[in-house]
Amino acid sequence: MVLGLISSVTEIVRVPIGEVWAAISSFGCERLWFPDMKSVDLKGYGIGSVRTYVFHEPGRIAWERLDYVDVENHVVRFAVFRNDLLTESVGTMKLKALDEGRTTFTWTAEVDLPEGLSKEQLQKEIDPMFRWLIYAVADAVKT
Repeated sequence: MVLGLISSVTEIVRVPIGEVWAAISSFGCERLWFPDMKSVDLKGYGIGSVRTYVFHEPGRIAWERLDYVDVENHVVRFAVFRNDLLTESVGTMKLKALDEGRTTFTWTAEVDLPEGLSKEQLQKEIDPMFRWLIYAVADAVKT
């Protein structure tokens, strides 16, 4: 398996870092902010725990395993397995406080590209999705 950086999306959200961190570090609670999520099932706790997403789109399922959390630097890293994309990938979410009310939110994806799929093709799908999800998190936790 050779992972390559496919996507890195950074947005500034008008939400304090603590509010955003509470949402993204709560592994297994994505249904609170992830649109189109039908259910989330969490097995285990902490590093190594696995969350299973079932989406409203029939047959679409994803599994994510929590691999790394850095509380001090606001980083969450997880392995991603999807039934519609037969490859391994890793997602990383990183936050940085700009000031009291604004946070820089970076979401990256590293993927072992399967044969027949280019970085550009995958990036066209992932970049807009990450932007959408970053703002979904921000909207869900705005005070």
